[in-house]
Amino acid sequence: MSQLSKACGMSLGNITFYYRKKEDLVLASLDNLLYQVLKILKETMPLPDDYLLKHLFQSLLCVYVANQDETRYKHMAETSGILPLLDKLNEKTYLVLVKACKQIKLPIDELDIITGTISAVSSYYMMIRRFYNQDLPINYYRVFRMYCDILFSQITFPELKGYHDMTLEYFEALDKTLFMERYREIIAIQEIQFAK
Repeated sequence: MSQLSKACGMSLGNITFYYRKKEDLVLASLDNLLYQVLKILKETMPLPDDYLLKHLFQSLLCVYVANQDETRYKHMAETSGILPLLDKLNEKTYLVLVKACKQIKLPIDELDIITGTISAVSSYYMMIRRFYNQDLPINYYRVFRMYCDILFSQITFPELKGYHDMTLEYFEALDKTLFMERYREIIAIQEIQFAK
């Protein structure tokens, strides 16, 4: 934290007021990644109306961006080694799924959602960490399919599998070159502002 304070020219007290631990900074970085992805996504193409489909599509885009951007990729890899952060990510995904299932009236037991969320998120981040630490190329499409497969195998409701295919169809229709150009423009602006 002291190194960060010197690097960005801010007092240590100011930084720790907002981020009490390094883990909080990593989580904030992931939250910022998601925010930027969604912001560009809204500018690039219409989002699906279905709440659960939108959530899965957003997850796929985060995997894609992390795979294209080494800094974000590393943050995601580091996150997998920090259990408290995984707990927070599990909680976020769980809350989204519970809300989605209630909104679209799927008769799924909440225990199934908890089990599926923990299995999917934990395996998802551990796989990213393993690939990154071993300096191996990673197929974002494969990672997302694994995420969905684990989630849907734990939540045994056949209709959910349709969301998997629909999400991949949305993703294939996205102009990913334009998306990444817009993403890098916004990140570059943010980095300049942060440096000041």
